Amino acid sequence: MSRTEARAAATLHAARSTLFRRLRRLSLFQWLLVVTVVYLLWQVSLSGAILTAQSVEQSDRLSELARRTVGFGTALFVFRAAYRRFGWKLVLPVALVAGWSAMWAEDALVNHFADESSAQARLEAKTIQLFTAAMARGKVTLPELPEAIASAPLKVRAFSRVLGFAIWNDPALVRQITARTDAVLAAIYGQELYDKADAGYDRYLAAWVAGAEKRKAAAEALARINFAQYARDLNGQLGPYAACTTEDCRRKISNRVNNYIRRNLPELGLELDLEAFCREEREPVRYVMGRAVTGAARRVCTTNEKDLYAWLRGRLGGAGGADTPELADLPAAVRTRILSGDFLSLEAWRELWKTHIEGELSARRQREFGDDAQYADGAPLEKEGKAFAISVFLPPVALGFSVTVCFLHLASLGAALTRRPGLCALVAAVCYVLPAFFATPVPLSGFAGIYARWLVFWEGALYPLGVLRWLMT
Repeated sequence: MSRTEARAAATLHAARSTLFRRLRRLSLFQWLLVVTVVYLLWQVSLSGAILTAQSVEQSDRLSELARRTVGFGTALFVFRAAYRRFGWKLVLPVALVAGWSAMWAEDALVNHFADESSAQARLEAKTIQLFTAAMARGKVTLPELPEAIASAPLKVRAFSRVLGFAIWNDPALVRQITARTDAVLAAIYGQELYDKADAGYDRYLAAWVAGAEKRKAAAEALARINFAQYARDLNGQLGPYAACTTEDCRRKISNRVNNYIRRNLPELGLELDLEAFCREEREPVRYVMGRAVTGAARRVCTTNEKDLYAWLRGRLGGAGGADTPELADLPAAVRTRILSGDFLSLEAWRELWKTHIEGELSARRQREFGDDAQYADGAPLEKEGKAFAISVFLPPVALGFSVTVCFLHLASLGAALTRRPGLCALVAAVCYVLPAFFATPVPLSGFAGIYARWLVFWEGALYPLGVLRWLMT
């Protein structure tokens, strides 16, 4: 080791020793101040992480962590406020009980909301859950939302966390949200379906290119076929096929026709589906003694030169390699269009998928939002319904408890630093309450409106202080 490195190592060792000596000399009061500051940074950071959660699962997990953090913060506040007067041995159990009580109160409040919710409220909670997710992505909004909030993504997220309380406080707002269910479903699931469509087009394009040789060979084979002769030969077998009454009879005739195709047209490399040339027809109406008698239904199987050519061309030329295992997962309507047409551009492909996607979203809405009775007490989806209710009530309750405990600690820290507890408590109380009346109004009435105004303000104000937020993402 060189002299310079030795000197640097000695300096580092001396600095560490000095730091440890100073830490050991800290009193319990000073240690509690350090822990309180770290706790406040953690609590504020956790609240911000709840606001920016990317999924319901992440939001619920962080809200549960916030509940435990509030319990720790409450215990810390009680201990720091009373240990000097009563001694730490007596105060410690009381502080632990206080922390547990805070967690229990938060949990009980959320569960109370969920248990008291009706089947309709649980379905509305599910709707609000999806709406807030779409709102956080900027896909939907509320027309009455003030510009001061709508233009600030963080405030929009804070406002969305309180929407669950609208179930009881603002039915009109819930109706506005419910009326946007189609747009919400399109925002949440539609993009996923269109991404799947575009991925399918990439595979379709690759199959089309790979099938170029197949199409060329098919075109040459079709040019050599005497369709008039083969249509006459096929009709000779389709007549008996239509008269078959058993599956065994149809199978024997199909095998005979396909053996003929394999011997005479081996370049096609396919089998004929005789059912493609069959249809049900009714005999003309007859009049018996002046009364109309509906004709009996009969099975007709026949083809002509034009129909046989169109069927073979669709199977050989139009498919363009689309009838491959790589594209087997495409919707039936999309595959049918591919197999029966020429090359599809990306625009035509997306238009083809549009109808399918709209049908999927409509079916999803009917399936998931059509009947609220399934979420009633005792119904098959009761647990899922309560989970939806908890998911919209847990974040706002957790955020409210977090801000409240933070203010308790700030008031306590101010009292410790200034030694004027009365003044610090008064200032903290005024600052704590004022935003509920003077902050930017929100389109919520009753208690939900007051709470939302208060929460949006404080979460927006405290968010920049969340320096530990990176630990929670």
